[in-house]
Parts: sequence; structure tokens; C-alpha cells
Amino acid sequence: MFNCISSHLRSSCNRTIRNTFAMFWIKLKTNLSFCQIGSLFNMPGNSESRRKRVADAFDSVRELLVSHFVPQHLGIGHISVDDAKTHNTAYTK
Repeated sequence: MFNCISSHLRSSCNRTIRNTFAMFWIKLKTNLSFCQIGSLFNMPGNSESRRKRVADAFDSVRELLVSHFVPQHLGIGHISVDDAKTHNTAYTK
């Protein structure tokens, strides 16, 4: 997944591409607040600016997953009709 969308994500002075993915997965796995995640990554500024930076990073990864990863690996569009028939899934019934 990282290789699939990392080329579409840009680094900035506040975060690297790897840190952006780490923030995304930490939020999903732990449900920590954006402010707490910003503190974990030693982001500069007050709690509100940290929250905004982490929320923006989370949203950018989420948007890239929806636009680049999901169409190729999930949903009905990632498999052809013939492949679906050979897999004997719910699509063939």
C-alpha cells in the first residue's frame, strides 16, 4: 500500500511521507486524538496547530487510498467478470 500511493504524497517541512503513513495507522489502530498523535511526533506549535497538521496528514492519506488504492485492489472493478466466475463467488450466483 505504501508503494502504491507514496509517489502521490508529498513531503513537507512538518512531516515526511513515512511519518504521514505512521500517523494514519496510529489513528486507525489506537483512536488517539489528532492532538495526541501530534505530540507523539513532536510537531511544533500549540495543540490546535498540531491537531490541524495531523488531521491534514490523515485526510491526505485517506483521499489517496480512496482514489488510487481502492479501485485497484477492492470493489467490483478490481476483478474481471471471467475471474469472478472462476472464483465461484457471490457474483456468479
